[in-house]
Amino acid sequence: MENVYEPPFTAVTLEDLTDSPSLSEEQRGFLDAVRDGRTHDVRSYVQEKHVDVNCVNLSGETALQLAVNNERHDIAKFLLENGAEVGTTLLQAVANGSVDWVKVLLEFVKDREPQGASSSGGSVSLQRSKAQYRKFISPLMLASHNGNQEIVELLLKKGCKIDEPSFHNRSCDCSECESFGKRLGSSLYRLHSYRALASPVFLCMSYLLENSSENSDEERNIRSSKDPIIRAFFLNRKLESLVETEYEFKNDYKKLSDGCEEFAVSLLAKCRSMEEIACVMSVPGMDQLDYVEVRGGKEAQKLSVLNLAIANQNEKVG
Repeated sequence: MENVYEPPFTAVTLEDLTDSPSLSEEQRGFLDAVRDGRTHDVRSYVQEKHVDVNCVNLSGETALQLAVNNERHDIAKFLLENGAEVGTTLLQAVANGSVDWVKVLLEFVKDREPQGASSSGGSVSLQRSKAQYRKFISPLMLASHNGNQEIVELLLKKGCKIDEPSFHNRSCDCSECESFGKRLGSSLYRLHSYRALASPVFLCMSYLLENSSENSDEERNIRSSKDPIIRAFFLNRKLESLVETEYEFKNDYKKLSDGCEEFAVSLLAKCRSMEEIACVMSVPGMDQLDYVEVRGGKEAQKLSVLNLAIANQNEKVG
């Protein structure tokens, strides 16, 4: 069984030590009351003493995180109703694999969605909360890393998504690179993104949910296809290129590339009949890809997935 990745929620950085104000007596009392489950005291601190519900302890934990960690459901609900930020707590619930808490937190994100917002199911609110998450990873990324199918499905239905990260040169000083802390930060975010995009759970769930949507149109553009085998081929090609350029994480990208190949092979191996094999082996839209050489005559086109595999360096399939 693979080790479950958990981000360092309570890591104290130099920035924390220099910029974070010390806790007041009331804030300490408030956080202690949350941890101990003293609901009446928590309400008193917030409603009468006007303590900030988003204050953090010396370990960087918010009151909502303390409530969730200690299963204080009533207190967590009260904090959420009084403006507690969901972001980091949602990430922590994902890391713990707590489906119930993820559902609760997502419902509060939904409740705060402004009228007339996008019908994507909460993506607007979650995107606005992006700064609340750890810089280099999102809840959907983390759930995909850990292979948690139920949580990945919940987040995808909520409208969360993972965009393929753009590549900036090493000397880039744009606002995006600055927000990630220059070179290393951008590289970490890129690695986390591709690790999630290459996750078998993410590849399969994003395809299944798109196909089950009543509003989904027939996908004609092969480059934007959600077909998990086609996505694995394209990802493998990109990951192989990153092996050469992202030398700090060369081994990581090579492992992800190998994983994409093995994933594609395992899907092809699950075909149970010649009809299924024929369906999988035929890839429409190959003419949209200039770098793919379409070999053979009409009958050979029925095996066009092999052409795609060869062009995208998927040797185990080819």
